Amino acid sequence: MKTVRIQEQRGVRGAGLARWALVLSLAAGLGVFPGCKQHASGDMADQSGKLSPEEDANLAQLTRELHRTMVRQKLSGSFEEFAAARSDLTIPPPPPGKKYAISKKWKVIEVDR
Repeated sequence: MKTVRIQEQRGVRGAGLARWALVLSLAAGLGVFPGCKQHASGDMADQSGKLSPEEDANLAQLTRELHRTMVRQKLSGSFEEFAAARSDLTIPPPPPGKKYAISKKWKVIEVDR
């Protein structure tokens, strides 16, 4: 009988822990805890409304070409290195006061000079 009681107690305690684990994982998933929110990075999120359709299309095409280049060779993350590696590309000039850069998410973006 003592063996049965020990197993029953472990089962009850295990169920309680499982319940708490479920509650905590749901709370974390919903962002209930302070400091657990995900913030949008400033890569493309800030630029999407500020770009003309032509600039947006240019950045999308340059990003596709960047990804194609990355398949063939390793890049350090410098747009100048990418441009030198793909001398066959015609890269449109950036808008005045801007230059092209590569974001941490490996997208071509426009940044201030």
